[in-house]
Amino acid sequence: MQNGLMLFSEDTNRKLVDFISNADNASRLFPSIYEAIKNMMARGEVKYTADFTKAAKELMKKGELVLKPDKQGRIMPQLRDPDTNRVYEMVRLKIEDVPVDVAPSLISLQMQLTMAQVLSEIKEVAANVEALRLENHADRIAEAESVWLKLQQTVRLEDSRLREMQLLNIASSATEARCRLQANLALRISQLKEGSTKTKANNANTALAELTSIALMARSEYAAYTLLDEPGAAQECLRQLSSFMNENKLSSRDLLLEINSQSGVKRPDIVDGFHQIATDMTSAFKQLDTSSSRLLNEGDSSLPDDIDETDDVNGSTTEN
Repeated sequence: MQNGLMLFSEDTNRKLVDFISNADNASRLFPSIYEAIKNMMARGEVKYTADFTKAAKELMKKGELVLKPDKQGRIMPQLRDPDTNRVYEMVRLKIEDVPVDVAPSLISLQMQLTMAQVLSEIKEVAANVEALRLENHADRIAEAESVWLKLQQTVRLEDSRLREMQLLNIASSATEARCRLQANLALRISQLKEGSTKTKANNANTALAELTSIALMARSEYAAYTLLDEPGAAQECLRQLSSFMNENKLSSRDLLLEINSQSGVKRPDIVDGFHQIATDMTSAFKQLDTSSSRLLNEGDSSLPDDIDETDDVNGSTTEN
């Protein structure tokens, strides 16, 4: 849908719906969404827990009662004396359904959707900067665009091994170019207030072009690693871009306004665009780190070795 209009004919739309309704096609087209749906539909684990009386629990702690396995190694629901093998009492077992944890998949899906929005914002800002016709600085944006075009060509390669090698080369080249541009931009920012009005304008225009090229290179890195099915490496590219912008205060609206004002052309859309990119990336990675930390803490939580918990009057419950 775009501007309320259907972009496909009825026949094409029907074929498209039939295509993405197929599970195999869906798993290839949008693997993260497919995986999240599968996890939601999956059955959780089934665990058996055993109820012991308070007296039996005390005897177990002293080693006077134990649960013994049968000949096949399966634990029998009987508390026995380890010396005489005499049954003290039968253990009452109950089934507990543990729902499947879909949180990691949902977090991954949410992160990918956020990064897709960031990539779209990068493309839009790049178009705005290119519209300035920055004279001698257009080659920087052209270099970044050439990497993107190589990426589009590579995905059409039929040889999977050749495609994988080419994607790795593209990602590596984009990283090297981004690092070179970042070093130049950091130096350019430090010189913004030096020289004549013409020199300041030249530095500001170069800074805008380099910042745009850096963002475009990061976009190519992200896309290449995503196509290689390496989401961790893909996210790291944009995380590095976010860190660079924060370290050099390029997430500051005031600095972006200063660069734009010295360029000689007022383009608030460019300032808003870069500021939005920095804000969205920072927010996304903070949310990801918080969610990952929460999941890690939940996963590491374990029961203490001893079972000195507050007992109720009728007994206690211990997981078997």
